Amino acid sequence: MTTPDHETASGFGPFVGRGELLGTAIRMLDDSVRWLTLHGPGGVGKTSLAARIAAVWQRSSGGRAWTISLEALSHESGVFSEHLYALVAKAVGLRSNGTITATTVRDHFDHLELAEVLLVFDRCDDILLPLRPLLADLLRTIPRLKIIATSRERFRRDTCHVLDVTPLTLGESVALFSALVTRAGSGDALTDKAAVKQLCEKLDGLPLAIELAARWVPGGLSVEDLIEQLGKDRFRLLTDPEQDEEFDASSGHGLAAEPALSSGLERAVAFSYGRCSAEERTTWRQLTVFRHGFDMKAVEAVTGLDGMAIREMIAALAYKSIIKKDPDPNTASTRWLMMDTLRDYGLRELGPAGAAQARLLHRHHFAGIAEQAASSWYGPHEIDVMHNLHQQLNDVFAAIDYCLDEGDMVGAAMIAFNVVRSRTPHFYGVLDMVAQVLRRVIEAFGVPDTDEKATVLATIAGALGWVVVTQGRADEAAAMAQFAKDQLARRDMPIPATLMYPLGAIEALRSGSRAAIGLLAAARMATPLVPATMGDRHMMTMVETMSRSWSDTPDEALAIAAEYLRQAKESGGPWSIAWALWGSALAARHAGQLEHARQCMLQCLRLEQDINDTWGIVWSVELYAWIMAAMLDTAADSRAAAELAAWLLGASEALRTSMGVDINGLGPLAAARAQAEDQIRRHLSAAEYARPYEMGRHRYVDAIPVALGETTPRRVASSSVSQQAGTLSALYGLSEREEKVAHLVAEGLKNAEIAALMTVSPETVKKQVSSILRKLGVKTRTAVASRVAHARVDAAQRTARSVGHAAQIS
Repeated sequence: MTTPDHETASGFGPFVGRGELLGTAIRMLDDSVRWLTLHGPGGVGKTSLAARIAAVWQRSSGGRAWTISLEALSHESGVFSEHLYALVAKAVGLRSNGTITATTVRDHFDHLELAEVLLVFDRCDDILLPLRPLLADLLRTIPRLKIIATSRERFRRDTCHVLDVTPLTLGESVALFSALVTRAGSGDALTDKAAVKQLCEKLDGLPLAIELAARWVPGGLSVEDLIEQLGKDRFRLLTDPEQDEEFDASSGHGLAAEPALSSGLERAVAFSYGRCSAEERTTWRQLTVFRHGFDMKAVEAVTGLDGMAIREMIAALAYKSIIKKDPDPNTASTRWLMMDTLRDYGLRELGPAGAAQARLLHRHHFAGIAEQAASSWYGPHEIDVMHNLHQQLNDVFAAIDYCLDEGDMVGAAMIAFNVVRSRTPHFYGVLDMVAQVLRRVIEAFGVPDTDEKATVLATIAGALGWVVVTQGRADEAAAMAQFAKDQLARRDMPIPATLMYPLGAIEALRSGSRAAIGLLAAARMATPLVPATMGDRHMMTMVETMSRSWSDTPDEALAIAAEYLRQAKESGGPWSIAWALWGSALAARHAGQLEHARQCMLQCLRLEQDINDTWGIVWSVELYAWIMAAMLDTAADSRAAAELAAWLLGASEALRTSMGVDINGLGPLAAARAQAEDQIRRHLSAAEYARPYEMGRHRYVDAIPVALGETTPRRVASSSVSQQAGTLSALYGLSEREEKVAHLVAEGLKNAEIAALMTVSPETVKKQVSSILRKLGVKTRTAVASRVAHARVDAAQRTARSVGHAAQIS
């Protein structure tokens, strides 16, 4: 009998992103767990992780470990148990001319005088049913035995403990790719960090794909070349340039020094595809038309399955690691995800005819999603409606692309128009993305040859004008307004209500002209009082309220603002109520009713804080600063009030910048801001104005607590950090001090500024920042800010609070 050498851990390649799983597995094996299964999709690194676990376990336990590859073992093998025990015997060095059983293996371990034994059964896919009782028999017969199994399919949890091996995060993927390329002596190829990140985003976090991509770099392919080739043919690129034959990771020689790669990623995916039934393969192919996640209704629309058939199919594909549940806790309903690697493979198998049919069904479904959102958001569930559309926005945009590919310009335009009508782009801050889609539709439209097409083109141009004017892009908005009118003028057609509204809104926000009032009022009167257009009428009332506030008719402004607020409270929608309060405050400010304006804004700010309305907060902080500036002459402490108003103006500038808004393109808003600045400067010198203004720019994340009086600009750094403490420590293990530093880093402060605020040395802060980067698993301060931002978000709780708060106000 031979004793293989097991001390091979030093031969492994870079180990990135699996430390927590490794530690968990070792702790489980050290405790009472005897059978541990590593479950995950092909290429995710289960084999490599199992080998690492076995190597570490050997060193810590003093036991022996062997790996048995079951790739060649099929449940169709004539005598399955004999073949399995033969593989075990070969791996552990057991030579016998007789029948090998669990007892024979136990006796062999007795002869070796082994106190503990670990067997790694690699690639258990497709043989789970016959394998399960045999592994259970081994465990019963050999008390000292522990087992690790790897599988794309999930063992029953009542049989073993399961650890899910998921794809690497983007940061981990970048780290692994960089380590592999650097180890190969090609680190100079990593200078373009953005390109490396873009490449890794396309590799799905699969270590196999990352390793295969990295192996091309020493041969002369740049990161940009890899991105280009990946877009052309993922599977042609992701092959091993140095080996064609697959290396058997164990073949009887103990643990491999480095788990071998397949000759290509395609083989790994093809294996998964081959394990699926004909019906599962059909569904896999059909699901490739989804650009991002999908829910049960979307699956039903594209596959034709329904009821129990859908649930069974989803369960089967998830069981085989073809799809996985969306881990986002804020999803309104259960959604499923498919990796790009599996999507590309399925799309290739789908073929042109199958793709055309699936995309047609996809288009119809998501056109309906956008239309429903546009016609049903007005009401108490408006946040849920917008959230649902936002979750599916990538596929809504895909539906637009599918329409354009088929030459259905009207269909593409109507989907895009309904996205704008839903208000989702403003609430979620995706205006640039939506504007790009609208421009693409307009460019593809060409010259309309019917009245219907001319009306649709004019309407979509007006929608683009509305989107960009809210960003302060006045010139483009004016150009779109003229373009829209020209389409109708060429055919002697009247302006419909769907175009009157954006034309009036563009004029109102761009110049504040009274001409806007007539267009907005006409649009509102021409829009039917039916459920499907109540939201449109409400938006028209909102902009008309603004337009009348900027005119010299304060009584009219107050009257329509009151009507606007009444409608909003009647709807029960928290965002509608918040904006109606904003409109009431604007009208009251222009009418000189400053205390009433201030009270409206306090209610508005609280509600926007509850629903996390990032777009509304931008303008609410701005308007509140105007109101505070207008009240300075009667303030008890005008200097302190002026400093507060300056702080809020600084915060609002930073907020606008973060949203990509140029206030100079918004004439009446820019004029009101200039007036507020003049009012503040009458109470402060240039230097006295600059200090709180700059502090507001740096601490803009605390704008609402400051505006609500929950803290002061002087105390905001310490109070805001302490209020947010605990989240990052729970998620990433940061200390209380490190969490405070992380929040200050996220706010853009440099080490010296943080040191001054926390009364420590810059060197201390430098060490704390290094520790934070390590614990968060990131390399840049920008990435820290992203982690902090995500840690702050809990949309489900905010939505629940917003509905209750809206009910209280109404």
